[in-house]
Amino acid sequence: MNLVPRDAKVVAVVCNQFGDTGKGKVVDYITNYWNPKYVVRPCGADNAGHTMEYGGKKIVTHIIPSGIIHDSVGVKSVVGMGAAVNLITAKKELKALIGAGISMNGLMFSVGAKMILPQHILLDRLRESRSDKIGTTGRGVGPVYSDHVARIGLTLGDLQNKDMFVKKLIKNMEEKFVIFRSFNPALIKKIMFQDVLCDGCFYDEQNIINIDAVIEYYCELLFKYVFKDMIYETEKELKSVVGKEKILLEGAQGILLDIDEGTYPFVTSSSCSPSGLARGAGLREEDVDFVLGVVKAPYMTRVGSGPFPTEIGGVNAISQYENELNTHSIDPKSIKENKNVFLNYKNHIIQAGAIGVVGNEFGATTGRPRRIGWLDLVALKYSMIFSGKNIIITKPDVLSGCEQIPICIGYVYKGKDVFYGNKTIKNGDKIDYMITKQEILENCVPEYVFFPGWYEEISEVKKYKKLPKELKVILEFIKRETGAKIIMISVGPDRDQTIVCWFLFAIVRILKRGSDIFYWIFH
Repeated sequence: MNLVPRDAKVVAVVCNQFGDTGKGKVVDYITNYWNPKYVVRPCGADNAGHTMEYGGKKIVTHIIPSGIIHDSVGVKSVVGMGAAVNLITAKKELKALIGAGISMNGLMFSVGAKMILPQHILLDRLRESRSDKIGTTGRGVGPVYSDHVARIGLTLGDLQNKDMFVKKLIKNMEEKFVIFRSFNPALIKKIMFQDVLCDGCFYDEQNIINIDAVIEYYCELLFKYVFKDMIYETEKELKSVVGKEKILLEGAQGILLDIDEGTYPFVTSSSCSPSGLARGAGLREEDVDFVLGVVKAPYMTRVGSGPFPTEIGGVNAISQYENELNTHSIDPKSIKENKNVFLNYKNHIIQAGAIGVVGNEFGATTGRPRRIGWLDLVALKYSMIFSGKNIIITKPDVLSGCEQIPICIGYVYKGKDVFYGNKTIKNGDKIDYMITKQEILENCVPEYVFFPGWYEEISEVKKYKKLPKELKVILEFIKRETGAKIIMISVGPDRDQTIVCWFLFAIVRILKRGSDIFYWIFH
């Protein structure tokens, strides 16, 4: 069942939380049924992982758009100018896709896509070695976007011209060497010999990075590998087909991690909102006809540092999980076997870890465990300011067997008085709107409404009316509190484990456009 309006030509899929909500599956589902001509990854880098499962197969991409698995039926996958590309990991990813029997005839990289180079990865990992780290993936994403703003960045188009590439590369590295020499040489060497930096192939003990080795390696990647045939003026092509062909924009990370709208400074380095996706593809915001915001519920996750009011077990509780298991002599293997016991464990650190295990909440890029929290409607309403009312619910199946499910409807501020905007926020004040400022949000205590859970497994449910009544009560509460329209519910990782709430969606469309009535009745 198709969940995109028939008159839509440009559709954006974004995450309304901190990322890791299942956008990959959503994009795959829409691509399979809507059949867009282009699936575009407009922003982000290989610091994000999108997972698709269908017919017993599991495919994980990082920078390549999720639409790549539909290449054989003519879908073009585009990495836009707003994205940052690490050709080392892109090469590995392409090899893995080829090994899985996936064609790449329509894969295109923008000439304007930012290029992640060894100096960016080294700088990122050196910064993350400090006590005031942000909690990045260490993939060089922050430094490469910083270079772009500072007007010293390199793009894939630069690599097509060796003389231009060499000149810009040398300029880009100049100031970084000054920074590198302020760090411990032993730490630098250790990082340079990591797999992500080709196990030391760029290392120079005297000069830190061997520029000649970088030039040789990247020029060889371009001219002796397939990338030289994949670099295009993608913005020009996309602009020429707006309103004529279907375009699907695949977001990365989430709105709460947006560089401008997110919980700064614990954010990513690009814009994750619909306007950011349009800009990263080379389109206008008004070109986007329809937006779908993906929401993990009734729990949510976050990776890395930063405020997370509804985190189960307290700040960074998940880092204490293994110690808690050892303290209570719990075999980690027993978590899934005794799911109902651990989902209701009184020790909230163990409960959070159990939700993570059952939900497979480990980063597709880094493998590190995600922080676990309850659904925060304050944060969701904030994200919907940018993404609109249409949402997709993912992963409610994880909490089947959980006896009680809290949902956050507001905060109580528990910090020192702070002046914010045109007023003072005082200790004990109630807050019903999202304040992304770190010093305020990290002192917000959630106020919960508690709901009874359900015990039925729902991964095989195909219709909304067949869902447990307890879950439907929660979903209706989310709609009522936020004004959201739930368009789709994912009850498992496979493409077919999907419920499209087409009847409710159809009514909304019919009310808006009477001319659509026969389409929705006979679709």
